[in-house]
Amino acid sequence: MSEECNTVHNLFNKMKRLHFPFNENEIPLNGIYVLFERGEKAHENDRLVRVGTHTGNNQLRSRLWQHFINENKDRSIFRKNIGRALLNREKDPFLEQWEIDLTTKKAKEFHQDKIDFKKQKEIEEKVTKYMQDNFSFVVFEVPKKEDRLKIESKIISTISLCEDCKPSKNWLGLFSPKEKIKKSGLWLVNELYKEPLSKIDLDVLKEILNNLNERLCRIFYIDTMLHEYTKSNEFNENFLKERLEEIKDSSEKLSIEEIKKRVVSINSNNKRWYERFEQRDFIKKKINVNDLIIESWHNGLDGIFSCVGKSIPQFLEENKNNNVTKSRKNFLLKHFDLIIKYLPVVVKQNNNGKFDVMSGNHRIMASIEKGYSEIECFVIL
Repeated sequence: MSEECNTVHNLFNKMKRLHFPFNENEIPLNGIYVLFERGEKAHENDRLVRVGTHTGNNQLRSRLWQHFINENKDRSIFRKNIGRALLNREKDPFLEQWEIDLTTKKAKEFHQDKIDFKKQKEIEEKVTKYMQDNFSFVVFEVPKKEDRLKIESKIISTISLCEDCKPSKNWLGLFSPKEKIKKSGLWLVNELYKEPLSKIDLDVLKEILNNLNERLCRIFYIDTMLHEYTKSNEFNENFLKERLEEIKDSSEKLSIEEIKKRVVSINSNNKRWYERFEQRDFIKKKINVNDLIIESWHNGLDGIFSCVGKSIPQFLEENKNNNVTKSRKNFLLKHFDLIIKYLPVVVKQNNNGKFDVMSGNHRIMASIEKGYSEIECFVIL
């Protein structure tokens, strides 16, 4: 399992790392999280110490909140295990009370006089501080529950079965009263030593992760090529559909390097797009059209140099008589359903809490004309 575990560590160590405090907009609604702990190393990388997911729909953000922020050890077995290790390290007899599950009202009433709630609050705060100071993580989107659970289990088993993936002598988990945690070097007791990732599973995992990183490049390729083919309104729907299919097919078959080369050959300024946003992940999110802003990297949308920083609705209102804007918008309206099918809007959140549009200004204008108040966008992380 050493080779597979090494591959897993390499894959996740290359991804964008999140720390507390984290922006929940950078976390998909459904997916898997992978945790690293300060001071832990394996395979010449930061060592993976926990892999987790969620069962409920759209609950990944909530799960991470329960771990890192919500001070209730009975809502997070991870928090409970950190507390166990901290208390056991100090040989603190409060460990016996920490083990009591107070989730239900009946349990709280029954143990009311047996629990030192002031001490429990102190330990919860220590757990929070340890977690926020020592853990970082990466996340990736897996929409389907059954896929999440399968991938999570196989990653955990791959790590636990690896002979080269061991905790440091100072790892807090070595003080855990749970033998499985001490032995595995993971903050886990379930899914250990089961079916690991096969070569095929690793290829699937790579595809999931690479899709996040590469899809933006392929989208921008489609956008650029479509713009080249549709500068005039002389296309009929059938020709446009054929052309779109052709562009989409080539976007899937060409290497990323070839895609970049073709896009930059059309317009050298496009090189900046790839330099700024390659190897970035993204999440899907519906955004109010008034929060979509023309980004500063534009040299002037439709030749209008005062457009930077304006919302798309404001720009559209101020320039409704601009011939270039009208022509492009009307073309997109005419072929709206077809083009929107292939080309999502790509944005990046700015420091003002709004979203700079990196690709799709005219598609947003057409959507506004269609009566949309919110648009599903790919938000670059």
